[in-house]
Amino acid sequence: MIRHAYILVKHDKYYERHHQKKAGVLMNTQRAQEIAASPIMANVTYNGERIYIEQVDEQSGTALIHPLHAPNNKQRVAVSSLQEH
Repeated sequence: MIRHAYILVKHDKYYERHHQKKAGVLMNTQRAQEIAASPIMANVTYNGERIYIEQVDEQSGTALIHPLHAPNNKQRVAVSSLQEH
C-alpha cells in the first residue's frame, strides 16, 4: 500500500512538471485555418474560454468561433485575439 502511494506521488509530480499550463500563443490566420481544417481538436481559447474554430476569413483576419459548451453561440472575432495552448 505504501509503495502504491509513492508511485502516485511520483506520477503527480511528473504530470505537473510536464503538463503545466503555459501562456497561450497568439494566433495567426494560417494557423487558425490549419486548426479549423484538422480533425484533431486543438486547445484554443478566446477571452480565457475554450472555443472551436468553425471558419477563417483570411482577407478580414477573422474567425467564426463558438464556445465548446455552447455551439449555438457563434461569433466572429479577430484571429489575433485567439490563443493556442
